[in-house]
Amino acid sequence: MSTIKPLEIYGLIADDLLLVENELSGYLCCENRTLGPLNDHILSLSGKRLRPALVLLVAKMFGYKDKARIHLSTSIELVHTATLLHDDVIDEAKMRRFKESVNLRWGNKTAILTGDAIFARAISILANHTQGEVLSLVARSVEEVATGEIEQMIRSYDLNLTEAEYLGILSKKTGSLISACTGGMAILASSCAKEIAALKQYGLKFGLGFQIIDDCLDLMGTEEEIGKETLNDKKQGRLTLPFIELKRRLPKIDPFDMNREEVKKLAIEHGALEYALKKAKLYLDEAKGELELFPASIYCQALREIADYVGRRMGA
Repeated sequence: MSTIKPLEIYGLIADDLLLVENELSGYLCCENRTLGPLNDHILSLSGKRLRPALVLLVAKMFGYKDKARIHLSTSIELVHTATLLHDDVIDEAKMRRFKESVNLRWGNKTAILTGDAIFARAISILANHTQGEVLSLVARSVEEVATGEIEQMIRSYDLNLTEAEYLGILSKKTGSLISACTGGMAILASSCAKEIAALKQYGLKFGLGFQIIDDCLDLMGTEEEIGKETLNDKKQGRLTLPFIELKRRLPKIDPFDMNREEVKKLAIEHGALEYALKKAKLYLDEAKGELELFPASIYCQALREIADYVGRRMGA
């Protein structure tokens, strides 16, 4: 099957994405003069709507047309938005997608409480418009995201953090919610246990590959490319895979005592960056492998292509 370009992938689900966007606007809409500008700003921070796109592509793959697909997409995007608000407070971030972060403009307390309110809206949508198994899956993923963030924070500046421990944290903080996108949609479509398991694994492995590349971009990218501050992982004492592998290859160094250019140079020269990107590609390839269970279709191919697109963000 021929390659599908990113814009073509989104074109396959454009009408559904518009419904999600309208529902997001409805849930975040507020006429209050104080809260209105805050919610408008949050809506303006929208990214590529990757998580809703995955939900909707799986829905198309199964021929599922019930509006619950829109509700699931909206709720998971709200959960993701809430986690970003909280993350920016924790990281003391000043930028999010090329704009001021909510915590910078309105303060930490407002950002945290707004994130809490958005979480509540997301769970309310699921409770009112989807089945209990889907609600439980998303709720567990929210718990895992929080657990992963806590584990990562506790292990800040811990040079003994292993690759396996790092991957465990990523499985929770990123993989679990993406797994809920694809697995949750499979549950809504009344798929068999084998198909649900495969799509959960697709989401988990997709999330691992996505986050490893994001961690590499934090080290190697520019603010103009990624729309937020770079080297934030190093500032927060987080050991990501390029740092862990560099430390394994050069045991005597402390990457936190080095400036960015020194770390970048060593990561490239000693193969730590290449190692991390190969690991990301491995997970993205494994994600695509989970789709072999399903009949060939343009939507199944789009799920493969979107994984390839993630990999191309940094040449993985």
